[in-house]
Amino acid sequence: MPERYQVDLGCFLENGIQHPTFWETPSIAITEGEDVIGFILMKKSPADLYSGPSIFRSHISAMCFQDLETGCQLIEEIKDITVGKELVLGQDHGHIFPGAPDDWPELNYVLESSGFQTQERVSVDVEANLQDLEWSLWMAPLIISDWRVRRATPSDERELFNFMHTDFPGRWEYDVFQKCSRKREHEDIFILTDGFAVEGFAYTQSFATTKTLPIAGGVWHQSLGEKWGSLGPIGVSQKVRGQKLGGALLAASLNEMKKSGVEQCIIDWTNLINFYAKFGFKPTRNYITFVRPR
Repeated sequence: MPERYQVDLGCFLENGIQHPTFWETPSIAITEGEDVIGFILMKKSPADLYSGPSIFRSHISAMCFQDLETGCQLIEEIKDITVGKELVLGQDHGHIFPGAPDDWPELNYVLESSGFQTQERVSVDVEANLQDLEWSLWMAPLIISDWRVRRATPSDERELFNFMHTDFPGRWEYDVFQKCSRKREHEDIFILTDGFAVEGFAYTQSFATTKTLPIAGGVWHQSLGEKWGSLGPIGVSQKVRGQKLGGALLAASLNEMKKSGVEQCIIDWTNLINFYAKFGFKPTRNYITFVRPR
């Protein structure tokens, strides 16, 4: 695979065979002697973690192979086991890939020749060097109002979790809960608040604040460099939308990450290219959605 898609062993294990949705039976390796020449790592739908995902969907979380023949053989080996399930490349919970990288043509060939179909929607990662940018105009709504953006603390848990459950139930709610309750990294969550209610959040990670293994865009930290950062997901409540507070939340979060020393920052798995371009972000990786129907 292209070098920029390599992840360190810790991230691979936590997001792979140690993840709650890891599916052992169809996760296989092909060997020649003592050498692994290909493997496929499978996950089930995260329906047992949070509501929403379909139990009829499964995911190829990671796949590597030495040659095209081995790649096609891996897909062939799992066909009977995954019959009756829609099979998706990436997009799993604890994902590494949001889809198939468009600069990895060998993988795309294997998927297409194995009955996978492409979908129109293309996801991208966008990146920017925060030290080169400033967002004071975007933060103007915070100056003329009672709204503030700050890092969360343990005392914010109740309001934060209530907000997430009401406005972003499912995957984002689960991830924020894990970030705060299990990892105790509250300061990586920025909240939009009027001093009482929480009406927005931004999930961040960085070399300066994240003490546990990164997830989502943070898995590419080796490519991003020593002073890496990532942002996303991010969102505001239905109640405050249309007041430019979403942009203010994003700008304020990026500004605080910049102050903490973050240089190259990634926002992964998005199609909002034009929106993030306003904040100085440019596409760096493009992913094609591949699905094999049930």
